[in-house]
Amino acid sequence: MGKLPLNQPKELRAWVLYDWANSVYSLVIATAIFPIYYESVVKEPILFLGIAWQPASIYTFAIAIAYFLVLVLSPLLGGIADAKGYKKPFLMSACYIGSLSCIGLFLFDTNFIYLGIFLFSVASFGFAMSDSFYNAFLPEIATPDKFDTLSARGYSLGYIGSVILLVISLLFIQKPELIFGGNVVLATRFSFVMTGLWWLVFGTWVFTQLRNPEPLIYQTQGSLLTKGWQEVLICIQEIRKKRVIFWYLVAFLSFNMGVQTIMYMATLFGTNELKLGAGDLIPMLLAVQLIGVIGAYVFAFFSRRHGNIPVLITALVIWASVCVYAYFTTTKTEFYALGALVGLCMGGTQSTSRAFYAKIIPQDVGANASFFGFYSLVDKLAIVTGMGIFGLLIQITHSMRISIIFLISFFILGIFTLFVTQKNYREKI
Repeated sequence: MGKLPLNQPKELRAWVLYDWANSVYSLVIATAIFPIYYESVVKEPILFLGIAWQPASIYTFAIAIAYFLVLVLSPLLGGIADAKGYKKPFLMSACYIGSLSCIGLFLFDTNFIYLGIFLFSVASFGFAMSDSFYNAFLPEIATPDKFDTLSARGYSLGYIGSVILLVISLLFIQKPELIFGGNVVLATRFSFVMTGLWWLVFGTWVFTQLRNPEPLIYQTQGSLLTKGWQEVLICIQEIRKKRVIFWYLVAFLSFNMGVQTIMYMATLFGTNELKLGAGDLIPMLLAVQLIGVIGAYVFAFFSRRHGNIPVLITALVIWASVCVYAYFTTTKTEFYALGALVGLCMGGTQSTSRAFYAKIIPQDVGANASFFGFYSLVDKLAIVTGMGIFGLLIQITHSMRISIIFLISFFILGIFTLFVTQKNYREKI
């Protein structure tokens, strides 16, 4: 069986549109409306395992647990996807798990707190797992010269789509009398349903356009699990031989702990430390998404001219500055300026990171799902570690402001290891 032809216009359009489909989770659920709603529902510490946990700590742990499961499963499932040609079915399954969980969040209120937290964690799991297989499609459908542009276009469409849905949700929340009889809580919970339906419908359309890559080890004997681990072992062997991949994954782990924690906790920072309401936060989050679109293309532009690593190092300096600035932020205007900095770096850091990794993995091995399974593993390990540490710091200090200063160390370590990566990349070239 031969490799599928690359750079098919219909398939490239479908791939970037999956960002349009699933990014609504990132904005509406993970960033904008759900965190604010969560704060309004979970106001008191939650007793679990004999310990009274701070609501913000429970929130971070719900995310950390979801990503821990993805951390455990993604290398195995990535190997199985390559061995049996299951990339597309696994992507579809993760999409449906996440989208249906978002719809289920409609039930989240003071009577179903534990159910709401559980569904939020499952939705996070579905989003993270689907991202792993979505990323793995990039080297399967495009040549390396298109990685930067496609990656940036995907993130940009994701930001635009999520902004559209957030505006619609915000209209219903601010004008609940239009449909919901003036019930703002019902309007808010319906935004979770719209998020799940958006993800489900557009994701399903994408699946009709993407071909399923051929299995890599379709002739080998043994059980399905054995074939999956064969691909994982191939990936480990390649990483051991390619120092540039190893050091880049170390760098990615380091700085992504800080990036993901800031992105997930920014809204709760506004509500907890600055006492901002939805009317103040959601317009700022909309602006952040639009700035993120610009940032993704700006980073892609400079990456083509100066390389991915120098651009990423510059971004990490800005991220470290964000931590310092956040510690001293006390006003709404300062928080808006902080959001602008985050928006500028958010899309650019993610798209540039993904594009560079796609360039350095072996192009002749064919085990792209396994390599991106490892990329997903490192991404999820960063979220588990960063959010776990941040949650414990909040539990100890009862202050997100103090906890965020610790994140600077992640960016400093990331800068150092990116310099090592750059050295090995030059030697590889």
